[in-house]
Amino acid sequence: MKSLTKEELEHVKQEFDVIDIDKSGEISMNEMKLFYDKQRDETINNLKSILDKRLALAANDEEKEEMASTFNNKKDTITKLYDGKYELAMAGDVDNTGTITFDEFLCHEGIQVLKSRIKK
Repeated sequence: MKSLTKEELEHVKQEFDVIDIDKSGEISMNEMKLFYDKQRDETINNLKSILDKRLALAANDEEKEEMASTFNNKKDTITKLYDGKYELAMAGDVDNTGTITFDEFLCHEGIQVLKSRIKK
């Protein structure tokens, strides 16, 4: 049976601690939502920054409108992606308490780490 290395386990613990804002030892639904909302907003802001640079180089209004439309479509996709990540993460609340313990988090994240090893 495969298991996480000490370094991988420490990385998962660090991720948990980042999301556990109040340091209660459990991640609440609100903390998880805040975490994914922040990631979503950072991703959209990065995309907006790229769009702004491209708009400055656009040849005409039609090209600018097309770029803006593409940005809005990607923004919607990004929002749906992070909403899905939130829902998937909260599905890790196997005891239905409304919070995710470190053990519950480790089960989900540990599987992700092991899957990433296979891809390498």
